[in-house]
Amino acid sequence: METMCQIEIAERLGYLSQEDYQCLEKHISEIAYMLSSLRKKIIQAISNSSNSLTHSKYQLTNSPTHQLTYL
Repeated sequence: METMCQIEIAERLGYLSQEDYQCLEKHISEIAYMLSSLRKKIIQAISNSSNSLTHSKYQLTNSPTHQLTYL
């Protein structure tokens, strides 16, 4: 996660206090978890809905990341 890397660098260089770093780290972790859950639910919904893929302008690729592309 790029954001985590950036705040770690900022903390090491003295731009963030340890307290601010820990607070940001906690919030970023929570947001990352929420985004991951949302992504999984979207992929599951698309995978379960074969009819929507047939008549949709979107296509779910069969890659490890299951990218949704606009046709």
